[in-house]
Amino acid sequence: MKRVLLTVLLAGSTYAGLHAQKLEKARSLLKNDKLNEAVNEINNFLAVEKNAANADAWFTKSKIYLALAKTKEGAEKNAAMESAEESIMKYLDLQKDIKDSTKKNLMLIAENSATLAELYSNYSQAGASFYNSGNFKDAFVNFDKGLNIVSVMYDNGLTDIALDTTGRLFAGISAEKANLKDEAAKQYNEIVKHKATGDDFDQIYKWVVEYYASKDDEENLFKTIAIGKEVFPADEWWDLFELEFYTDRGEFDRVYDTYEKLIVAKPEESSYKFNYAITLYENNYLENVLQRPAGWQEKLEKAEKLFKEFPESDKNYISAQLMIGQLIYNKGVDKANENREIRPEQGKRLTPEQQKQKDELKVQTAAQFDQALPYFEKVSSLLEPKGKLEPQEKAILKSSLDITTLIYEDKLMTAETKQADLENKKQAAAAKAMDAEIKKLREKVDALTVKYNNVDKDH
Repeated sequence: MKRVLLTVLLAGSTYAGLHAQKLEKARSLLKNDKLNEAVNEINNFLAVEKNAANADAWFTKSKIYLALAKTKEGAEKNAAMESAEESIMKYLDLQKDIKDSTKKNLMLIAENSATLAELYSNYSQAGASFYNSGNFKDAFVNFDKGLNIVSVMYDNGLTDIALDTTGRLFAGISAEKANLKDEAAKQYNEIVKHKATGDDFDQIYKWVVEYYASKDDEENLFKTIAIGKEVFPADEWWDLFELEFYTDRGEFDRVYDTYEKLIVAKPEESSYKFNYAITLYENNYLENVLQRPAGWQEKLEKAEKLFKEFPESDKNYISAQLMIGQLIYNKGVDKANENREIRPEQGKRLTPEQQKQKDELKVQTAAQFDQALPYFEKVSSLLEPKGKLEPQEKAILKSSLDITTLIYEDKLMTAETKQADLENKKQAAAAKAMDAEIKKLREKVDALTVKYNNVDKDH
């Protein structure tokens, strides 16, 4: 019995030694550049079920196929690279359960991760070659494979580089050019997540924001904007995008809230206050009163208050004066429209109560126009002496002169109507006494019309 046991033990020992020799033989063949023989030797070794768990063998196979890839082109090169990558990943997989860090990944550590580094380099070079030839899809595939190698190295503690910035950038650009937007977003998002900076990197962050907007992914959209504000705090694009995003969706309460926060956060930037007031005006002053949103009066009062806060030294002062005048003028227009809606029943005259209402509304209309007039005159007094005007200044001056003319035309029509009533009542002297006032108003209207028509020529 003892003799039999000894024979078995010797047989086992011979078997182990034989296969160890085969692994060494594969390494020797690799060392002597006998690559085809090395391939056969290592594959035969790993084909034995007992050897499939030999981490060193998988490491050796990766080295052999990497060397083989250098001698190949095209599909054969790609196949050799894939085998090399699969083998080194198998090596790492077999090492993952080793608890003692001093005994883990020893072969990679001994060579300073040269095998993984070479894989990365090969994929990166292939990516660059495809990129330069305009084959962006294959460029992306290879850049992405290289990035996967870096991730594996980082996850296994073989490098402290958490982000291959250049690799991510070119992978993203390649995917974008290949119209693989979802893949491009993944690559660019890694750059954002790590808060990487560089020339024009703000454009990457903005691309990611717009990508999430196109997907209606508000959570990641605003998460990216928050990082963008942190990394590029001087860029107002983030705030403007938020405003545009809410505006496009008609979420004006959120637009107003965003403006309120910006005004508090950046009081030195008066354009936020001005644009907020403009937004309040445009969204709440609709010509048809019935179409105006709930709370429109309060919103317009808020806009008027904001416009009145601009000092004359501010770049938006003249525009603010025009808007204040327009807001007050529009109140008069609302009164005039209300007046026109009061009509007698068909075939009947106005009732005394209706006539009283119309007379009161006429007075209120004129009062609003008179309150608005100084603001338009202020605009004209500031712009007319300047001579040459910018296109926007010309537009402001024209608007101011146009509404001023309308106000004086209303005054003229009111005076002429009053004069006609006096004549109908046989009050000739009183009617005659109005001639001077009417003449002055006509001259004013004519002068304003000439000024308006000559803005482009004079300025």
